[in-house]
Amino acid sequence: MTSSGRARSLLPVSLETAPNYLSLAYRELTEIPREVSAGLASVEILDLSHNNISDLRCLSGLDRLTTLNLDSNRLDSHAKFPSLLNLRVLWVNRNDVTNLSLFVENLAVSCPRLSHLSMMNNAAAPSYFNGGSRQEYYDYRHYVISHWPHLGYLDDTAVGQDERAESQKIYGRRRAKVSSISYSGVPPHVREGRGRGGRERHCV
Repeated sequence: MTSSGRARSLLPVSLETAPNYLSLAYRELTEIPREVSAGLASVEILDLSHNNISDLRCLSGLDRLTTLNLDSNRLDSHAKFPSLLNLRVLWVNRNDVTNLSLFVENLAVSCPRLSHLSMMNNAAAPSYFNGGSRQEYYDYRHYVISHWPHLGYLDDTAVGQDERAESQKIYGRRRAKVSSISYSGVPPHVREGRGRGGRERHCV
């Protein structure tokens, strides 16, 4: 198959009628093919779930992107997102993130305007369903919430005003471009994550 033919086979027919939405889910992709990424400048909602993506450089230049689904890929704690200043909604459920502080610090710089982040069923996101304690779950939420002033949802739970205030009290106000929390300031179970496997309540 020619490169142009491959590109056409990857693009859903619905893209012609909904040019701001693209699904490349379940394609066994390790990256977005170059011939496809060249035509994604107008995409606002991108579904890359259920692939084998670990390198996110393929997302560079998608300046209009507001919603990104990366569930069930191969992202680890060192995943580096390109600058996505308009991204509001991000799903990274069921990946390989084990070091929360490393992942979140990088993400907050690249995607400072998130209003909805879901990272359930990663080892770095402790919950009842993967063996985490109640305190580990609260610490995880407070740490993540402290990085995004307008985060309205973390995983499948809304962020309340009291929870946001407590997060700021514990970790202080932080700006996405000047994150200064050291690893020593993060509880060990938040830094590296505990619990393996398990199931999540649902993906929103």
